Amino acid sequence: MQIEPLSKLSYDEAKEFFKEQMKGLLDGGVDIIVLETFSVLSELIQAVRGARELNGDIPLVAQVTVK
Repeated sequence: MQIEPLSKLSYDEAKEFFKEQMKGLLDGGVDIIVLETFSVLSELIQAVRGARELNGDIPLVAQVTVK
């Protein structure tokens, strides 16, 4: 998924998509969220923001890949 300015997907829309995916994991009882192999930093930031909005207490690992 790419977000603005690389596509028409806004920052808020991207965050909501990430939240939708993580909500299922959190509802299932995961102990940690690992966000990995992001190559666009702005996407990773939105994923982290979404995770924190859902549950600010769960451990979170965020990794970026450099090309």
